[in-house]
Amino acid sequence: MAGHILRVPGQTRRKPGVVFLCVFVLPLLAWGSYNWWDEPLTPTAQTLLDAKPEAVPDSENLFLAILGFSISGEEPAHERGAAALDAYAGIVAKGGRPLPKTYAEALDRPFAAFDEEKVVLCSTGTVEGAYHCLRNSRAQREGFQPLVMRLSPLLLRYHELETYPRYVDPRVTTADDPMDNLAFRVGLVNLSVLALAAEEGSVEPAVVALGRSAGVWRRVLAARNVSLVDKLVASRAYAAHLLFASELIRELPTLEGPGLESIESIVRPLQGAEISLAGPFASEFRMQAALWERISNPDDPVVRRDFPSAQSWWYRLLVKKNETTLRSLADLEAILAIEKKGCVDVKAAVEKAEALPPPSGSGLRWYEWGYNPIGRLMHASADSRRMYTQYLGRQCNLVALQGMVGLQLELRRNGATTDSTPAQIKSLGERFKDPNTGRPYAYDAKAQTLGFSFIGKNKEFSTPLPLRAP
Repeated sequence: MAGHILRVPGQTRRKPGVVFLCVFVLPLLAWGSYNWWDEPLTPTAQTLLDAKPEAVPDSENLFLAILGFSISGEEPAHERGAAALDAYAGIVAKGGRPLPKTYAEALDRPFAAFDEEKVVLCSTGTVEGAYHCLRNSRAQREGFQPLVMRLSPLLLRYHELETYPRYVDPRVTTADDPMDNLAFRVGLVNLSVLALAAEEGSVEPAVVALGRSAGVWRRVLAARNVSLVDKLVASRAYAAHLLFASELIRELPTLEGPGLESIESIVRPLQGAEISLAGPFASEFRMQAALWERISNPDDPVVRRDFPSAQSWWYRLLVKKNETTLRSLADLEAILAIEKKGCVDVKAAVEKAEALPPPSGSGLRWYEWGYNPIGRLMHASADSRRMYTQYLGRQCNLVALQGMVGLQLELRRNGATTDSTPAQIKSLGERFKDPNTGRPYAYDAKAQTLGFSFIGKNKEFSTPLPLRAP
């Protein structure tokens, strides 16, 4: 009776089941329905994923030769590389774990290595450079001679790389692939060998050999099918050759004949694919897409190990391969749009990226948790866009360094003096311009040095180049 008296006319009592249905069940069903489907890939994404490397005979492929560089055996370098690549792919296909740490291990052969920490190498690629270092440091020279003797077989192998005309990486790279930069490190030792030869009187042969060595890394730079890591290593190696060329321009009493032609080939402006990171970023996109595909597969053994709940029915609702892949594509397109604008815009983008605080928490906005939360969380944690922007800055610095060494050569040719250098730099401004500012290279009349505006916090290669005394 009391309940009847207290009830407002026309009001019905809400049943707990109805409340539960409205508050919990229906939203959960709506969320499940929304997360049941994945987005279709765009034609652009599909084209990038379906792209195949250009066909090139193994006997011409510098990639295979560099891969086989550190593997023991008497076969040509490309044959060792091809055999190791096939062996590693076979282990991956069988689901073998743990994967080999080197391609040599996949082929069950010894790995060639050396302990470079026992001697401070002159050819580290710093602005001081190999030539200056060996001329001014007897301690360096005394420690270097035994190293050259130990490395003579590897130095011969390095010269073998000079015979391969093209570089094509046939892999769809993954984060598990072995990384081996032995050819790069031996290449730096080779610079010191050339510096020593030039110091002892064999100047022209050393300068000609420098051009051949630079050509190895320029072919890597020019490749469209190349991993991001290999492109950055090649950029580092080419910068070391440019610094050596700069020293020769400054120090040699005469520049003519084959030696001059060799230096001209090194300072010839990088073009197109040699500068662009479009190819390496496309490789990174395919690598990330393969990773998202693995994460979305609850039957993958690694996913099962790292995500024990992956076999639950609801796991498929939390990770969407295509939507995550499209997010990686958006990163790629945004970075390439910056690259297309040129190095002045790259410099501004890098400064903006470096000013941002490091990622904290999940990196997701509250409403982004409603769809593909695991995929979005994994993508956000990679912070690819900031990292890729900084890599663009490295390439711009390489272009700026090359242009500066080219200007240095032109001033030497023109017989520039202390008085005439400023006017010559101004007159050559259209040909030799700092790409990071769009203005002529900086000239310090008192120190007689050239400099450029460096992109990034790591000031490697930023020290101005001394000019030849008039």
